[in-house]
Formats: sequence, C-alpha cells, structure tokens
Amino acid sequence: MNTLSKTLAILDLYTAERMVWTAEEMAEELGYTRPTTYRYIRELAAAGFIVRFGDGSYSLGPRSVELDFLIRQADPFLVAGEPVVRDLSQQTGADMILYELYGDRIVTVHQQGGVGSLPISFGRGRPLPLLRGAGSKVIVAQLPRARLKRIFEAYPDDARDYLGASDFNAFKARLNAIRKAGYAISEGELDRGFKGIAVPVFTADERVLGCIATVLTPQRYELTRIDGLVELLKLGAARISAGMAALGQSQTTGKA
Repeated sequence: MNTLSKTLAILDLYTAERMVWTAEEMAEELGYTRPTTYRYIRELAAAGFIVRFGDGSYSLGPRSVELDFLIRQADPFLVAGEPVVRDLSQQTGADMILYELYGDRIVTVHQQGGVGSLPISFGRGRPLPLLRGAGSKVIVAQLPRARLKRIFEAYPDDARDYLGASDFNAFKARLNAIRKAGYAISEGELDRGFKGIAVPVFTADERVLGCIATVLTPQRYELTRIDGLVELLKLGAARISAGMAALGQSQTTGKA
C-alpha cells in the first residue's frame, strides 16, 4: 500500500455500525505505528474528512457532505439515472433504486419512493452485501471470472446461503444463469418480506456500472406481471446507458 492508500484506509474504518474511533484503536486495527497514524489523522482532519472530539476520538467530517453535494451534480450514472427511475416509479407506483459498483463495493446512490414508499434499510450511501439481494447478484453476475473467484473465496458462506453454491463451479453456474436471463429476483435478503427485482446497467464499452432495482411487497408482487416489469426495467437501463453516453459526448465536445 502506498501512503495515499494507507491514509484512505482510515476512512474505510467508518461504517454504519462504528462511527467513532480513537487514534489508538485505528493504529491497532490497521497495524500502523502511532506516529504514522497521527500523521495520517492530521492530514485527514486538515482536509475536513474527519473531526476530533474533546475526548480524543474522531468521526467523519463535513468534507464528506460537500462531496456528496458535488457528486449529485457530477456522477453521470446518477445524472442520467435519476429521471429514469423517477419516470419508472411514476409509471409503476413502485419504489425504484439505483445501485452503483466501485471496486468491490456496491452502494445505493438513489432511491425513488413509489406509492406508499417502503422502509428500505439500505438507503443512499450504504454499501450492500456483495451476494445478498437482487441488485448485488445481477451486478456481480456481470464480472469476469477472476473477480468472481476472489468474491467466492472471500464470501463462501454468503455464496452458499444466498446462491446455493458450495463450490466455485456451482457459484459461477448460478451467476451465469442470472447473466443470461438479464435480471435477478430475491426475497427477504435485505429486508424481510420484500421482494427485489434488478437489471444491470452498462457503460458504452459494455462494462457493468450498476443496476436499477425495484422493491415490492409480496402482495404487490403477486398482482404484478413480472415479465412486463422486467422489460420496463431493461428499457430504463438502456435509457440510462444512452444518457451517460450523451453526457460523455457533450463533455467531450463542450456542448451543454
């Protein structure tokens, strides 16, 4: 790891379950010396990424809020995707969600509430488990074999529990079936009782970027023509891909 990676690793310590750390706890968790840890803390604090409490502990700072505002204006996936999921939600009355992949993380970037918006646990900014839920599965299913191998080795229990795969060949076969179908369906894997349906979103060079997902109650699921809803999601995904391509072209040519 280089210095930047080591500094950013401190930010990776913060999760929804653990939002406050002392310097000593950081050093112990990451295996850094105390002088090195304090040096990284000073750099992060000076940039506004973390703030110090009077008791010597640290939490995330206001720079994160500033960046969140900026990314809402600049992320092509979000800029192109937000009007699409709004249209889909108005058309179907269902909740629509955008999940985005970066590195080995999948994060909720937007949730569009439908009629009687559902209490969904994984709201904006919260990373999803890599193999739980329709959104994660449909994204992971598009990844190359080498990445799938690493994911299987890192999460063998989830591969067994949520994909019914006890070895890598079975794991890849389950994901290949999702990839071929072009969508994934899950039940109760993120929020008990709810069903999820997701389709992937690709960049112009056919790299998976994220997905559109919808969440339904069991009652609504039974009353919905699922193949028709899947087609609507696929059309929405294609609109997002086209929108991102248009945004990239306008930025290249300098046209608004």
